[in-house]
Amino acid sequence: MNIDRALLMSFALLLSQPSFADEAGHKPKRQQFETRHVIEVVTPPYSGRFVINGFRYDGVEPACLTWVPSQPVRLVSGSFNGDCVNATFYNASLRSTCQTVCRGRAWW
Repeated sequence: MNIDRALLMSFALLLSQPSFADEAGHKPKRQQFETRHVIEVVTPPYSGRFVINGFRYDGVEPACLTWVPSQPVRLVSGSFNGDCVNATFYNASLRSTCQTVCRGRAWW
């Protein structure tokens, strides 16, 4: 009877211990989600004047004139928050870059 009790007690202790299946010091890999930005407004059309992320940018290159709303863009330099002097964007649809002047928040 003592053997059964000892066996039951050791089995209970074994089940109450934390699992060591995971490696010590192993941190789960976090998925990093890149926020996707698009050209929201081009006003007037084909002018190179954009609204991206609620901020205005004026294009200073001829390549900027072909950009239209809903095209995905990636920031190369500058800021998506309009707190910059210049910003450069990469248009994934057209595979071209556009240098812009930051104009601040778009208020309408």
